[in-house]
Amino acid sequence: MDKRIDDEKSRDVAKARSFLLRVSVFMAPVALLFLIGEMLLWNLGENQPVAHVAAKQLQSTKPTLYSRNLMSQQFGIYKLAGIQLRSPEILVVGSSRVMQFRDFMFTPLERSFYNAGGIIQGIYDIESLAALIAEGKIAAPRLLVIGIDPWWLRSDDSQQAAGIFDSDDAYNFAGHVKALRSLVRRSLSGELAEALRRKRQSRFGDNKLGLAAIHSDSGFRNDGSRQYAREIVASFAEIEFIDREDPPVIDRIRGRIYQFAIPTVIDDARVSILLAAIGRLVASGVEVWAVMPPFAEESLAAIRGDAELDQFWNDYETLFPMLSQQGANTISMDQLGVHRMADEYMIDGFHPGEVYCAHFVLAMIEQAADDSLLKRIDARKLRQRIESAELPLAFGAVTD
Repeated sequence: MDKRIDDEKSRDVAKARSFLLRVSVFMAPVALLFLIGEMLLWNLGENQPVAHVAAKQLQSTKPTLYSRNLMSQQFGIYKLAGIQLRSPEILVVGSSRVMQFRDFMFTPLERSFYNAGGIIQGIYDIESLAALIAEGKIAAPRLLVIGIDPWWLRSDDSQQAAGIFDSDDAYNFAGHVKALRSLVRRSLSGELAEALRRKRQSRFGDNKLGLAAIHSDSGFRNDGSRQYAREIVASFAEIEFIDREDPPVIDRIRGRIYQFAIPTVIDDARVSILLAAIGRLVASGVEVWAVMPPFAEESLAAIRGDAELDQFWNDYETLFPMLSQQGANTISMDQLGVHRMADEYMIDGFHPGEVYCAHFVLAMIEQAADDSLLKRIDARKLRQRIESAELPLAFGAVTD
């Protein structure tokens, strides 16, 4: 009896081993292809963890661009990693509307600067950032420039958080599978071969991380600011102004969609959260500058021409004196000398270009108190840089 049981167990073990062997033989090519794909993605910088990328940009002495295409961009955790690694004295935060502030605008303090534009997508992100600074989980900057978008204050439960506490897709198996599927499609279309060719021929090929950076010279620079794609930069010289957003900002306003969807009503609870967060930052010893990013003249006129949006804008403007009462410094586009030429300096309906942001810095220097860190910036050199700008929108110095 025992012998028969032992024989049956032996046969079961043999069957299991045979099954595992067949599976292994079948899966070996799949595993090999997966490994090859992963190595290719790593070489392109597409699947490298954002903290690794942020560290590489910090250590690099060459211009380094970063922008994923197949995997999630994850601006929030990428910019948070940049802040944690650098502990910058001068920090810019906000949405994509502040991404054109660059390090050289703060000379001789450029090495103390970091642009974390994209890390804030709403009021709750400001609250989270203020808590991290107040609790000592990230080093408090001496100077914080924060662009505040009006739609952050809307009564809108659909607003997305920046995801600064999300896990990196580079550590997510499903994210890798999705990226590899896209990789196969792009290989068949020839797009991948083109990216590899560009990387090989580029003088800065080893310093372009992610398919978007390689393919179009677009992405985040070492200082966290955003470089636009070569096609867009080329159009700067050819077109005086065009709303490059998709859909254009003016259409969003007229159609009451996206950031301007109904209801456009200020939420008092969100205002209270913002005021408390700013107060907490000031109490932490941070010099806070609340910036009202500009709109193109056509877009602002459309807002003013709509009764509900006009009231919404008026309520948004009244927020800034309230921020001043919390100890923040405030500045708006109306305080800039370039205001009447605004559209020449606008990338689209609500994104200012680099030169416009440089004017913001000059205006802040002029308004700053004598003991402000801003008074250490070389305003004369910044004015010279503005005067010698190649285009109204960009200073040039692309990576290739």
